[in-house]
Amino acid sequence: SNLRGAGSAKLGLTGDSQIMAELGDEDHALRQYFYSESTLRLFCEICCRSDVKSIALMSAPSIFCRLPREVRETKAWLLEFDRRWEDGNARFVFFDFRAPVEALPAHLLGACDLIIADPPFIDVRTLEQYGRSIQALQSEQPRLLLTTASDNEQWVASELGAFAKAFVPKASAAWAELGRFRLFSTFR
Repeated sequence: SNLRGAGSAKLGLTGDSQIMAELGDEDHALRQYFYSESTLRLFCEICCRSDVKSIALMSAPSIFCRLPREVRETKAWLLEFDRRWEDGNARFVFFDFRAPVEALPAHLLGACDLIIADPPFIDVRTLEQYGRSIQALQSEQPRLLLTTASDNEQWVASELGAFAKAFVPKASAAWAELGRFRLFSTFR
């Protein structure tokens, strides 16, 4: 699988102003920061691939809102702590990374062939908790994209089998501008 995807030219992506209206303001108390347009474009290209059947977007509402409506309504699930995206969204799943894996919906267990995770904290304990949920959600041939600090590279490689990519995701978080933010992937 190629990480680059199909290109964004004909994806029918939602317009920037509508995205921002849907997203509203970041909630920094929840450690919530939204991705830049170039980063959203890459994630959307991957989500829109025809070989992707079921997507778990863990703590990644900006990606969910940026996806074309058809993908949001048929393939993507937003697993999110912030309930403001719940109202009128049948694809919203309340997700507290501290909750046991058993709290995840049964219909998603073992069903997701693409998981994109953006943990709110960069410590190993948080990554371990996300890792348990990722393992429970993933299908037999899963693909994982994870954003976290470069400091976690060794843990991510050994525990999740994901490796740093050349693409550096951009986000509004101040520390993301310091060059510490990385994209890790289990596929090319």
